Amino acid sequence: MENRWRETFLEWSKSDEFQAKVQQATEIIRNALTERNVYSTFSGGKDSLVVSHMANLIKPGILVLHIDYGKYLIPRPIHKEIRKIAKEMNWNFEIYAHPIFRLPPERTIGVMGIVLSDLAKHMQEKGYDGVFVGLRSAESTKRKQRIKTEFSLTAIKEYYPVGNWSWLDIWAYIVSRELPYLWFYDRYAKVLSWENARFTTMFDPEFEKFGAPAVDGVLSPRWRR
Repeated sequence: MENRWRETFLEWSKSDEFQAKVQQATEIIRNALTERNVYSTFSGGKDSLVVSHMANLIKPGILVLHIDYGKYLIPRPIHKEIRKIAKEMNWNFEIYAHPIFRLPPERTIGVMGIVLSDLAKHMQEKGYDGVFVGLRSAESTKRKQRIKTEFSLTAIKEYYPVGNWSWLDIWAYIVSRELPYLWFYDRYAKVLSWENARFTTMFDPEFEKFGAPAVDGVLSPRWRR
């Protein structure tokens, strides 16, 4: 990360607005933990990194779950780095690998409903009935509505601690806490900006309409299938 951006994020972390959002997110996590048996999720992205870090500060050892989308959508070097970050954070980290992601991505379009349903059943069997998710309203209208209505995709109640955070808030938290993050962001931010650099599945046909595979082809061509 360039020094000018690091300084910008550090300065924002001192603002009253940012501090208020951290306090609000902390309260969401604390309240959720009194209501249910909650675990956290970590995709490898910046938002879930922040949420899982905050959850661990409040409840050390809370389960942090990562969904492995397989070698086709998450190149193994990136997946290795995700695991490395979890280890550096000293998390109680588990990986959920659904067998459907062994298939080429062209055959897994539209399967997330099945995956999330199976995951929910798996987590319920382990005694969980709540989950912290790193979604933000600023990312899309659909996510904004989901957060506003507190809509959960499965029977497991979803909580959105950083739902009202901006990209600036997220990076201010990461930098001010010196959290490790994927190298992916440094590379993609140079082209897309720190505001628009988002980590997701790579060369994914489901994101073709957004142009994501084209960007991956330019910035990460060695992982094109």
